[in-house]
Order: sequence, then C-alpha cells, then structure tokens
Amino acid sequence: MADLTFTVEQLPEMNTAAIVRINGAIDAKTVVHFQEKLDELQNGGYTRFILDMVGIKYVNSTGLGTLVNVADALENRGGGIALVKIHPKVKVVFDMLGLNAFFKIFSNEKEALGFFQKSAKPEEMGGGSSQKSQTQEKPASSSSSSSGSSSKPPASKSADSGYNVIKTKVPPPQSPGSPYSLVCAVCTVKLTIPKPGSYKCPRCGTFFKLTKDGTATFTERKKAASLQMKLACTDECVEGLCEFVGVLASRIGFPADSIKAIKECLMEICGAVIEKAYDNKQYYSYSVVINPSSTELKIQISDYGKFIYDNKSCFDRSRQVMDEFEHKQHPKGGNVITMVKKFN
Repeated sequence: MADLTFTVEQLPEMNTAAIVRINGAIDAKTVVHFQEKLDELQNGGYTRFILDMVGIKYVNSTGLGTLVNVADALENRGGGIALVKIHPKVKVVFDMLGLNAFFKIFSNEKEALGFFQKSAKPEEMGGGSSQKSQTQEKPASSSSSSSGSSSKPPASKSADSGYNVIKTKVPPPQSPGSPYSLVCAVCTVKLTIPKPGSYKCPRCGTFFKLTKDGTATFTERKKAASLQMKLACTDECVEGLCEFVGVLASRIGFPADSIKAIKECLMEICGAVIEKAYDNKQYYSYSVVINPSSTELKIQISDYGKFIYDNKSCFDRSRQVMDEFEHKQHPKGGNVITMVKKFN
C-alpha cells in the first residue's frame, strides 16, 4: 500500500478548524500513523476537522474505529469531524456499516465550514491567514470512584447540540490539599478527584470539569437514535460491524473484556446467519439495528433466510455473555435475534 500523506490547512474563518487532505490508504501499516496525526492536530488546538477523503481509496476496520473515536473526543470538546469528497469505494463501506448516519458528510468544504460556524463561539471565529503544512507518513514494518446510591444533586440543564450541560456546586475539601468529593450528575456514583480540572466519570463515561470556584459542569450525551444498517454476507462486513460496535461499547463505558465478549457474540451470530440461514451466499444481506444508551447496548439482527432450528448450539456463547437473548422466527421467514448487554 502507498504511504499516507497529510496536507493541513488552517481556516482563516475559524481558528479552531482545519481542512485535512489525506492521500493514500489507511491499512495495517499506516493506521497507527493516521491516529498519531489526528492526535497531533488535537494537541495543536484544533477541535473541528474537515477531512477531504477523495485521496483515500481504502480504510480498514481499525481506521474506521479511529475515526469514530476521534469524532467522539472532538464532540466532547465542542467540535467534531465533517467528511467531504468520500471516494466511492470508501463510501460503499460507510453505507454498509451505517456510518453515514454517524458522521456529518458534505459535498464540499464550504458546506462543512458553514455547518461548524453555526455552533462556533464568538472567540473561535476569525483568525490569522491560512497556513498549510504537509507531512509524509511512512508505513510502519481516567478519576477514582466508589459505588453507592445517592440522589442527584441540584443541577441546571441546558441543551447544547446533542448534549445536556449539567452544573452542580461542589463543597470545598475539608482541609487544604485534601481531595474533592462529589457525585456524578448523570449516574450518581460518588467521585473523588485530587484538584480542579477536567475528568471523565469511570462508570458512565460522562465528561465533567471542576473549576476553582467549586462549579462542576457535566456534559451528558442525549440518548442516541437507533443505528440501522444492511450488511452483505461477507467477512469484511462482520469485521467492520464488530469494530463499530466495539467503539460504541467503549463510549458507554464497558471494560475491555466485555467489549471483546460482545464482539465474539456478534461473530457467532453473524456467522450462523451467513452459514445456516443463507448457505454462505455473499450476495444476500441481513439487517442490524443498534440501540446504544448510557446503561445498555441493544442489538437486533434479522434476516429473510432459513430459520436456524439448532439455535442453542449456534448461539451458546451469546446466551452466556448477554444479559438478555432472544431468537425467534421472522414473520416473513428467517430469524430475528435480539440481545442486550447491560452496563452495571
């Protein structure tokens, strides 16, 4: 695969936005450098990326997961990612995995900039002259918590582009140098933090900031809409689905071992649908509906193939891992498999 080249252009209209033109392929050899470059831009103060994808003709599943992770991190800082000029080969993958419902996709850079300007703060507008840089990337050979029930503290809420901003007052520490004690305004877990600053709740994953005057600001993500996708019966689609669901599970706050188990369940179920319902015929497709929330991850997989009668042996791993599991016959023929993993 070719090397990965980045051209970064700061936009004079907005000092926190940059156009990132990428050329090459994001594969096993370049994905680490791809992530490092995006991290470098974030560390440089950019919170809004306009990614020109016309030069990217291939993105592997890890690269897609990186994009989702970076987009989530930028959104938590009040920014985001906008994609423009997606190559047709890459767009097919986005369509299959339902990623076009997750990312903001525009036909050109002007439209993407206009979208970001609508949510920008006054101090983010304007800036210096446009700056460009180009680098050639060579391919390579969180706060403590304790569980406990407690009522939510008094809070003030305001809607903010997909988020609820919740502010609470935190009492000062008992003595100078002692840690602060507070309650997460979203999941009510008790938190102990050493000093004012930005943190992430280890239970529900909510980002919050404590200022010196004792104000804690929690950024609560509103309930996400259902994610729907239609996948071909191929190994690539199964792999991409697993990576995408893994990112969603990570955002909810599931630990690494639970995420690994969820991926194994997906591979088990999708494998059974492809093999037993569709006889390994790749031109068939099945539907996936994902409902993520702050407390659980619900996934439903359905098909119009043959009903899988020996379901107990086929879905043994899924029945062990999932908190809820149901397999029934589709009214129009085929299978409807619903599973829920709760975040405790």
